[in-house]
Amino acid sequence: MSGCTRLLRRGVTAVLVEHLAEPALRAAVGRSDLQVLAQAVTPTLLAGGRADLSVHDADGTCLATVVAGRIAHRRA
Repeated sequence: MSGCTRLLRRGVTAVLVEHLAEPALRAAVGRSDLQVLAQAVTPTLLAGGRADLSVHDADGTCLATVVAGRIAHRRA
């Protein structure tokens, strides 16, 4: 399983720049269109803005990950 797939299966929609030292992770982030942030921020959804979100079951299992308005992962 690729690094990108593992991130999306956990519901990751952004990565802090400090974690991008590893070339494989940097490449995975680039392929997936995940946001790269300088610091952690509270996620917000704004009309007309970028939609990055994840949906989790009551037990914490990620059911779906949406990146830039596209479903990037959906649990089968």
